Amino acid sequence: MAILYGSALSQAQQEGAAFSKNHCVTCHSRLTAPLSVSSKYYDWHTSLHRDNGVGCEKCHGGDPTTDERERAHQGVFPADHPESRVHPAHLPETCQACHPRVVASFVESRHYQKLKESNMGPSCATCHEHMAAAVVQSPTEVAALCARCHNTVGGPLPPHPEIPERAQQVMEALNRANGMFVWADRLLEVGQEKKLDVTEEAHQLQAAKTVLSEAKVRWHALEFDVVRKKADQAFEQAGGVKDRLMKLLYPQSVR
Repeated sequence: MAILYGSALSQAQQEGAAFSKNHCVTCHSRLTAPLSVSSKYYDWHTSLHRDNGVGCEKCHGGDPTTDERERAHQGVFPADHPESRVHPAHLPETCQACHPRVVASFVESRHYQKLKESNMGPSCATCHEHMAAAVVQSPTEVAALCARCHNTVGGPLPPHPEIPERAQQVMEALNRANGMFVWADRLLEVGQEKKLDVTEEAHQLQAAKTVLSEAKVRWHALEFDVVRKKADQAFEQAGGVKDRLMKLLYPQSVR
């Protein structure tokens, strides 16, 4: 328990040191009002962005080196302001700095074209929400999100119920592949702990993960057929590795 506590404390100290000179962080961490601003700090504080050393200024702009209010907020606008770096129309450009492959895929989509033409298309935060604090991954939630535009009476587009249905199926395929990787990864860890030679299985699993990564990138272009094919391919490849590891680790239980 003491070792775990010490490790957690050390990690917290390192994370704190990473932002010790970032005045955006030090100032906003002390704010308790207004609630709308204070809550957004805690969205960031518990986000993957913070875990990866991404401060407020990377997305919102501003000057984190000064504690003077006006200078610190120079270039920072509300999200609905047309000059804001986190305005839906500008999010792809802002996010591209750290997520070039995903954004390159997204800009190929009809969604992006609609966004550029009329600001009516979805943007990064439509699925990833504010600061990616939550990502829509549930197949039913994805279908419901698509249905807002593609299958709503009186909605912005003519109803096409097949679009939400296909999106749900593709997300189910991606999630199924993710589940297979969790299974295979656990077996691989057991094999390594037992000092077995699982080098080939590790290589094969990594190759399958590359395929799944490609599928997730292409999802942002909404290429349903391509994504489904790659997700199923990754599932089958990882499943093959899982089966071989099961035979290696538990030969008596596998027929």
